[in-house]
Amino acid sequence: MKYKDSETTIPEIGKDLNVAHVLESSIRKSGDKIRVTAQLINTDDRFQIWSQDFDRTLDDIFDIQDDISEKIASALLATLSPEDKKNSKTKRPISIEAYEEYIRGRYFHSIYWQNGDQKDFLLSESKFKSAIKLDPNFSDSYANIANLYNTRYYYLPDTSNERQKYMQLQEAYLDSAKQLDPNSAEVNHLNGMIYMARNKYKEAFNSLKTAITINPNNYSYYRSTAVFLNETGCLRLTMMCYDRAIELNPLDSFPYLANGIFHMIFGEIPEAERSIHKAFEIDSTIQIKVAYLLLLKHKEEYETAKEYIDKLRTEYQDKNFDYQEATIYAINGQSKKALNKIESFSWMQKMFLFSLLDFKDESINEIQQMSEYYQKHEKSLYLTLLYNPYLENMRSHPRFADILALHKKLYEENLAKYGDIDI
Repeated sequence: MKYKDSETTIPEIGKDLNVAHVLESSIRKSGDKIRVTAQLINTDDRFQIWSQDFDRTLDDIFDIQDDISEKIASALLATLSPEDKKNSKTKRPISIEAYEEYIRGRYFHSIYWQNGDQKDFLLSESKFKSAIKLDPNFSDSYANIANLYNTRYYYLPDTSNERQKYMQLQEAYLDSAKQLDPNSAEVNHLNGMIYMARNKYKEAFNSLKTAITINPNNYSYYRSTAVFLNETGCLRLTMMCYDRAIELNPLDSFPYLANGIFHMIFGEIPEAERSIHKAFEIDSTIQIKVAYLLLLKHKEEYETAKEYIDKLRTEYQDKNFDYQEATIYAINGQSKKALNKIESFSWMQKMFLFSLLDFKDESINEIQQMSEYYQKHEKSLYLTLLYNPYLENMRSHPRFADILALHKKLYEENLAKYGDIDI
């Protein structure tokens, strides 16, 4: 949709998306009759490889999808085996209306995932429920409402009584999805996300890996696997998954944003700057702006960073930027100002802040608490402890070396368990 009504040429689109071919199409509708015109174009020389008109009724829309998919594959690959043709068939609900509601549900979920707005959550929920009512046998609707409830679960604070409710809803809807179609890539993908929310990492990895095996061209599966690998502390593998997601969908800002933050952890500032700026080219969410603020601090542009915090406070009056400001005070040695609101900060924020202030005992106590929690859930802090510049003051502390060694072992174990992913 980015290119709709734009003057961008086919070669420019090919370069933007890093693709060799582009499918152009138009749809005309009259009553229940539709005409779909499709053409496959080489992005280098604009040569038309294949084109065809399809005159059908609206109820045949999924058959048209299958026809177009098969003809494009044949044009590109010359021959298709019977198995290839079978695998290319669209997994479909029984009604167009159900499919439209399902797509709308996914759309509002993507908006909710970005902004956390309850209005978008309720819209997404109502669309998925409508899709299920219209077609009770389409497994992906059940899987996606389970995923919506998973997002809701993550957005709620740990202390919320509602969290358990949404965990139970996830499990119930996903159970229905698995009964309807246990071999669906989408069902396996979302099964992995639910397992991850329950800290069942072995099961989560197996489900995510299965989803990628079934459909290796879905960028969201790599994005979810990246989230999983980040949880386990395998940050370089995480970045590789995000790179693959970018290859499959260069217009999603989140993988650029995430990789920009990881580059900062590893002290790779030019790479971080490129990633954050690329994310900004696509979108301008608060998450990207906070990452840009972090970049300013890593570049030691502290005055500019303080001015940027003031700008964000004006723009987002309901958001809290106390920790971002506290780190600048800590770097400047203003301990009283830095510690002003520390009680509201997380373990990780406290460990970084105390380290920046050179309060070694306080920082190591926070690191110890985080370490115990991460160990319990088989997560590794190794690369963060080893590379994050905010912990520079802690690396000579005698207890730090022991914690680092423990998390190095956990990191190596996780690499052995989760390194077997097709990236």
